[in-house]
Amino acid sequence: MPQAIHNLRKRYILYGIALLVFSVLLVNISSAFADTTVTYEVQVEPSLNISFSSDNVSLDLNPLNKTFDTQDLLVTVSTNNSNGYKLYVNTDNDTTNLINTNYSDAYIETLGSTVTESTFDTNKWGFRITGDPEDSSITGDTSITSTTSFFPFAPGSLISSSSTATNASSATLTFASKINYQKPSGTYTLDLNFKALPLITTLTMQEIGSASDTDKATLCTADPTLVVDSRDGQTYAIARLADGKCWMVQNLKLGKLSDSIALTSADSNVSSGGFTLDGELTDGVFHFYTIDGIRYQNDSSEYYCTEAYGCYYNAYTATAGAMTSATGENVTVIYSICPVGWSLPTGGSGGEFEALANAYGGTDVTAAANLLVADPTSTIENINGQYVPGILLSGRYNNSGAEVIGEWGYGWSRTSKNQQGGHGFIISASQVYPLDALNKAYGLPVRCLLQES
Repeated sequence: MPQAIHNLRKRYILYGIALLVFSVLLVNISSAFADTTVTYEVQVEPSLNISFSSDNVSLDLNPLNKTFDTQDLLVTVSTNNSNGYKLYVNTDNDTTNLINTNYSDAYIETLGSTVTESTFDTNKWGFRITGDPEDSSITGDTSITSTTSFFPFAPGSLISSSSTATNASSATLTFASKINYQKPSGTYTLDLNFKALPLITTLTMQEIGSASDTDKATLCTADPTLVVDSRDGQTYAIARLADGKCWMVQNLKLGKLSDSIALTSADSNVSSGGFTLDGELTDGVFHFYTIDGIRYQNDSSEYYCTEAYGCYYNAYTATAGAMTSATGENVTVIYSICPVGWSLPTGGSGGEFEALANAYGGTDVTAAANLLVADPTSTIENINGQYVPGILLSGRYNNSGAEVIGEWGYGWSRTSKNQQGGHGFIISASQVYPLDALNKAYGLPVRCLLQES
């Protein structure tokens, strides 16, 4: 299944991505002069193009008369991907402030709520989306689509999407602002960053997991691609990271759409006997049990899901029950709740978590900056694959509920430290700890790794 990625970069971080699956056209031509058949092979090249009328917001504002100014920006996408695309807009360095080009310390913050032109907040700016008037199938985020209202700007907003190939689908972004004498007159600008992701809804994580190593190398590249988990229909971004391995660049959300889900070896990385997630915890409390005063994991296969960070699982659940029998020192188990053909990474010294950290700079602040989302305090799930690797400061859950959300990020490996603890991945805004162990009862996020030879 050949694929291709077409990147567009404009100004600082502007790019579009396409990863498409194409079939080969075989035409048999019979020769009139001999009893011979010649095979003629045509390879149709993939394409995804983005055009735009400007790569920044530029508003000329005058405080004397409380000027209200708008700017329209037309973005057009063309793709021959039969499954369509999703187009997102962000800003350089994730800032949401308009900056005066003459006074760098003069800026305008985005709106705090939805307004109209007549109720527009002074010294604020906002935007809205208008879809393609000629094609109703081209849609963006309906919560910020309007012809009369303006909305606060949120990084990573979906501005245009299609479920089919399109010759030229368009979306118009209208930016608006108003200032008074508290702000100096002049031009206020904001650099924009667009990203298009192809939709490969005909491919599931299970199909990729069952593909040959040659096809896996083609299906998962350095640019994020959206695929589907066939067990519950959730869409995830995957990418081949700097360690050379293919990872999910979002946290697993298995169970978020169902209180109970039965996993089988046909769709999941579980034993032939299967594994069942028993139901979502209502309070997010992961309970311990105690033997001789030592806390051990809770063997319950319950879990806790959030909108922002995906789901949290104890080590028993994350490894589909395999951690129960891992009582020795530094034992790596086989199973997990990942899709078939995917697994949890190995942990501890020499594990895949350590290799990932080393590939992004080691364990200091540089590695942390490379591994985390651009805004380490973000509570927005990396739904569109915008950040790679995009590890989140998701915190953890224990017997008292949520802890250190926004301060620390975690992830389970499939390597047990001992009977009580399991190896995991720990990260802050300034440090990476790929070798630490945590109590197996903690609720931590999970990211799956494609199994390749």
